[in-house]
Amino acid sequence: MKKGDTFLHCGVEGRITAANASSDPAGALAVSYTTNALGQRVFKRDARLSGSSTLAITQQTVYAEDGTGSMVLGQ
Repeated sequence: MKKGDTFLHCGVEGRITAANASSDPAGALAVSYTTNALGQRVFKRDARLSGSSTLAITQQTVYAEDGTGSMVLGQ
């Protein structure tokens, strides 16, 4: 491993659940993803910018179903 390498950690469905500079998926500087039962990413948690007095940034994605399938309403 060299500086700048990124480790991708996958869940049981084969989807990326975390990305960080450590082989530990629970690493302190990880970006992690949560998906719903349909496999849609519903939360992204970014701990890279957090510090001792700052919480990790969490972004929620909202989907809607229409006649053509899923559509992202907002993040």
